[in-house]
Amino acid sequence: MNEYVIVISSSFFTAAYARDKLLQAGIPTTLMRTPAQLFGSCGHGITLVTNEDGIENIKEVLRQNQIGWRAIFRLEKERGILRYKAI
Repeated sequence: MNEYVIVISSSFFTAAYARDKLLQAGIPTTLMRTPAQLFGSCGHGITLVTNEDGIENIKEVLRQNQIGWRAIFRLEKERGILRYKAI
């Protein structure tokens, strides 16, 4: 299991809608502001813990609800430093 950040958009409401749809599908998520280092500007997204199969399921739920995402990152700790790896 890994922690992931899915960057939805700059709109809080779109990210909140995505979180609600994933929660309805039984996928626990948390709403968050994405770090500016990911895109050079702040945005909104969701964070969750899952495996790679879970990410495919999440993508399908988002597609079914016509919710686009900008990027998906896996969080990795390397020598105590948190890094975001695009997948």
